[in-house]
Amino acid sequence: MREGIKVNESWLIQRGNFETRENKIGIDHIISFDYMGGSAEFEFRALPESLERIMTDNDAYELFITDIKNSNNVPLMVYCKIEDKEDVLQTIRKLSTGSIRLKEHITFQYRIKKSEYSWNIPKENFWWDILNDFMFFFTANNRVKLFKKALKENMKEFQKENNIEGGEL
Repeated sequence: MREGIKVNESWLIQRGNFETRENKIGIDHIISFDYMGGSAEFEFRALPESLERIMTDNDAYELFITDIKNSNNVPLMVYCKIEDKEDVLQTIRKLSTGSIRLKEHITFQYRIKKSEYSWNIPKENFWWDILNDFMFFFTANNRVKLFKKALKENMKEFQKENNIEGGEL
């Protein structure tokens, strides 16, 4: 099991976009993940392994709204371990200024500050740190409800696969 996150040590953050995907369950049903430039680190089960760690320790996680807002004044929602909350927020603030170097770009800073260049308008609205096991997204368009439902589906599937008697998420 990993220890708490360390600010500035985010390296692999998966970009995604809220989009209903048929014949999928959980997070895969509501998020279309971006191709991350062929970086092998994002392949070979990195997302499922992160999700498994999250589901294994799910009781330690919290979904909370932040004071961080995008350029349209929509607040950011974060899903992380309660004990990591302050470090995660500090990391996200640094990501919002582009001051943390990542394996692949995530365009998050352009969602915080509107760009005057049309080519800089990102479509991504979901990010997942797959090494530090936290996720964040903007709350517009009923996304919180969709995210909670997806997590429940993932937890149910995880419990079924691991023969765990289920509690509520």
